[in-house]
Amino acid sequence: MKTLNHTDQIEALNTKLSIVQALRKLDWFLDGDEKFTDIYRAYQNIVFEKISGVSQQIIDAIKDFDYQRVADKMLALQSSNKDEKKALQSPNGVGKYYYVEFKRSLNAGLNLLMEGTKAQAITLENNIEIKEIKLIVENLKTMEKAKQFIENHLDAPNEIDYCVEDVKEKIEKQIKRFLVGVKALIDNHNFFEAVKKIDSITLVRILLGKYYEKEIFYQIEALKDSVDKYAEMDISQYTLNPPTDIFARFEQVNNTNPVYNEALSTIKEKILTKFREELDKAKSKQPPESNNIHIRRFESAVKYLPEAMRSALEVELKYCKDDIVLRIRDNEKKLQNAFSSRDVKSMKNVLLEYQSSQGMQSFINKGEELALRQIQEIILKINQNFENYEIREALTNVKKLCDYKIELEDVINDIKRPYSEIQLRIIKIFEDAYLCFMNRFLNPKISMSANESIAVVEKSFICLIEFMKFKDDHNDQKVMIHILPEDFNEKINTLIIRKNRYYISCKYSRSYV
Repeated sequence: MKTLNHTDQIEALNTKLSIVQALRKLDWFLDGDEKFTDIYRAYQNIVFEKISGVSQQIIDAIKDFDYQRVADKMLALQSSNKDEKKALQSPNGVGKYYYVEFKRSLNAGLNLLMEGTKAQAITLENNIEIKEIKLIVENLKTMEKAKQFIENHLDAPNEIDYCVEDVKEKIEKQIKRFLVGVKALIDNHNFFEAVKKIDSITLVRILLGKYYEKEIFYQIEALKDSVDKYAEMDISQYTLNPPTDIFARFEQVNNTNPVYNEALSTIKEKILTKFREELDKAKSKQPPESNNIHIRRFESAVKYLPEAMRSALEVELKYCKDDIVLRIRDNEKKLQNAFSSRDVKSMKNVLLEYQSSQGMQSFINKGEELALRQIQEIILKINQNFENYEIREALTNVKKLCDYKIELEDVINDIKRPYSEIQLRIIKIFEDAYLCFMNRFLNPKISMSANESIAVVEKSFICLIEFMKFKDDHNDQKVMIHILPEDFNEKINTLIIRKNRYYISCKYSRSYV
């Protein structure tokens, strides 16, 4: 019994105490000071104290709605004999008595909770206070917790399920009536107040959780769609749904309730935002155009707004158009500056910038046109230089043309053909000069009249000298690849060798004269 006492096994200790009570009849046979009666009295007080402690714990648990703890402690008092009178006839039946009393109190308290929750659901006001909903939900959860842990100690456990369903139906009925009022607000274009009520009912839906019907959710979503009508409506639809109609209704009632003024301000702000977004799109559209699709949409819809809003937005429209005109001028100026400078790298950068921007094809076409025009001017100068036998000037202009070709050939496709024609002419002029000088001046077998030979050979020699100077002045791989003939170095070396031989031959011939 000492072990049972230390481990708080009240029911087992109570059973042992009953046995000791029966053994008290044998006390007169026992020797010694300690009798069964002494043991009985000592442990009877201990049992009373423990039962009293458990009773207080049960009371505390019931107050805290801690039904799991209630269930654990009730088991310590429960007895197979449920007859209250028998429980009172015996000292070791005290636990049974307490169990019966606590069971009665437990059922009575739970019944009060269920009836009170039903009453709360019935008396919900049209505003459906969040505080009241929270309390109802807490009560419903408490009922279900009671059914989970103390169902065996309840007189009618099924009443909990009936109560939960009844409360859900009452809440659903009140919410539906609430939503009817919200719809009436929307029909009267009281969007501001409707939004506040929908936000409130949405919070209620979250609080109710599983105690909420899906049908109500769908009704709320439908009302939200109605409230967001003008927030989401494209301005092109204002022809069929003119905002002036709504504002006229607000003007009739805005003195009766400050809520209407708030709603009017909200809708105005949403509509203004739509128009300003359209202006932002108009300004960002490429290429900039003062009469683009967004400007036309704006102008088509703004006339359906009230006078004050329309006037304010038309001022913003003017600023927007002015800004677009400035951007058009800036783009044209950037293009003109790049191409008037004749800086090929700047031209390329501008064209690449336009190519990377959507809708800038017109500026790209204009840039290509300017570049090709400059290329044609350079080609014309080159041809004139060659006609006048201005070899140095011609090669200088060829170098410019080469820069255009290298920088712009990936950007402008039409540059390759005119450049190829000039390259072929360079090769022919060099070949003619080379062959003339080699065959007429360095070939002793060919006889020429003095005046003709000197003039022709002099021209060919000057031409070759200019080619060699050009090569030395621009001694890089680009010149060798894009301008000079492929065998240029080879022929120049051959020319030098033949010239040296000719010089030695002439020197040797004079020594014998």
